[in-house]
Amino acid sequence: GLVPSPDGGVMLGTDEDEAGFGWIANCGEGTVSKIDIATLTEVGRFRVGLQGTGCDSPSRTAVDDYQMAYVANRAHVDGCAHQGSVTKIAGLERFCQDRNTNGTIETSRNSTPMALGEDECVLWTAPVGGDMGIPRALVIDYGDPDRPSGNPWVGLYNEMRFYRLDASDGSVMETVDINITPYGAAIDAGGWVWASGRGDQAIQRFHYVDGTVEPAVSLPSSSWIVTCLASTS
Repeated sequence: GLVPSPDGGVMLGTDEDEAGFGWIANCGEGTVSKIDIATLTEVGRFRVGLQGTGCDSPSRTAVDDYQMAYVANRAHVDGCAHQGSVTKIAGLERFCQDRNTNGTIETSRNSTPMALGEDECVLWTAPVGGDMGIPRALVIDYGDPDRPSGNPWVGLYNEMRFYRLDASDGSVMETVDINITPYGAAIDAGGWVWASGRGDQAIQRFHYVDGTVEPAVSLPSSSWIVTCLASTS
């Protein structure tokens, strides 16, 4: 917004935010904890997924430059519904949505989560893929001038496919098929998304802008620790 300038006019104001939160998925509870990394205090816990229970089995998380957190909900628990999903959570309250227009943001500020759909900092949850697709790998691209915060890419393990989701509502923008079961992912400065397989013992990359998919590269068993580390990035 605009603020007064020293000469009596107006100028653009600024906001300063510190990247001070860690996001920890509680897969057995169907929640994600927001941790203040300076004090190691839990400052929020949010129900995620389509059911908000352990059936959603949240796992990988990714955070953009605006402190928006995304979580991939695997939904692969036996005896549960198996529709995987991705949930978006605002890390800063100025990005939360006052859905009941009462002038107050209702959100969890401790270790007690609100009921599914009631927390106004949980912006959306979108189903991704088919039954037992198992969303696992998760990265955020560099976006474009219209969306500088980037869009999330989620890799579905059983489908061997990445979905690019619209950051505004979670709708599918495009898909990229690969040749391994994506277990984890990272993105480099050149726009290449790197996926590590689990049972495949391989890595593979694709370019999220031009769609180039390079062949998978098999790794010897002694390199398994490398792919495990990549899957946590």
